[in-house]
Amino acid sequence: MFLQKNYFLTHGRHYVTYNGNESNLNTVDKIIVLVEEIAVLKSRYTDHDTGHLRTAVSVLEKRVVELRDRVHD
Repeated sequence: MFLQKNYFLTHGRHYVTYNGNESNLNTVDKIIVLVEEIAVLKSRYTDHDTGHLRTAVSVLEKRVVELRDRVHD
């Protein structure tokens, strides 16, 4: 994936800023993958017996926030 300097990536309520740093590009790639996986897991929610999926989504969302904060620094 190629992103131009100062590119804003949006996906739902999550966004990241790529400032041209190569390590940031790797972090942005990780965020994209995690956000896509979160969407897949959320699509599998049912009214019951999906607590494990909800826990996984919560953990992944926290990881996205950690990575997003790293990109902003």
